[in-house]
Amino acid sequence: MAQEMLKANDRTLGLSRGDLMRERKQGNIPAIFFGKGMDSVPLFVNQVEFQHVFQNKGKIFELEVGGKKHLVNTKFIHKDPLHKVIYQIDFHKLTKGVETTVKVPVNIIGESKGVKAGGTASQTRKVLLVKGTPMNIPDQIEVDITELEIGDSIHVKDINSGGKYSFEDEGELTVVTIMAPKKAEPEEEATEEALAGGEEAPAAEAAPAAEESKE
Repeated sequence: MAQEMLKANDRTLGLSRGDLMRERKQGNIPAIFFGKGMDSVPLFVNQVEFQHVFQNKGKIFELEVGGKKHLVNTKFIHKDPLHKVIYQIDFHKLTKGVETTVKVPVNIIGESKGVKAGGTASQTRKVLLVKGTPMNIPDQIEVDITELEIGDSIHVKDINSGGKYSFEDEGELTVVTIMAPKKAEPEEEATEEALAGGEEAPAAEAAPAAEESKE
């Protein structure tokens, strides 16, 4: 996995909520750096720099803390569900050559034969759990659906990892299915036939008027 370094700055514990809000407005996101055998380290990272690294290099990259570089996995991004604002990031320290488990996004590519025939591609899994050494874990998992007909599916066991990593999810888990076109309801079919024959479609029955409340 390609890497790009993100520089972090120290953060003092015990900052008030107001102080943290001011830092966020200035583009500094509170973060936690943690790992096996170490104490958690509170940090700040620049939001623009983080988004650049995350969008271009994926979840795994180098984080500079106190002048030292560490390989990390972006374990969790905490967001305000209402405003979609990032309010904290958790960075998990990794060790080169040591296997770890990471959630990797699934990217569906190609236009299947079934979709061309009127079907719909239904992606049931957006991410998969991948286990491998940091350098072998991909930024995303591409699933090619070009050859799928209506009714065909791709399961976790069908995805080729090239032997570089393994999946922690069950092999029978469905990732994407090509669904058949929806059949028109009987009323819709009758309406379409009437219109095709030049007849007016039956008017919808008017709902009874609501009675005024007597107060």
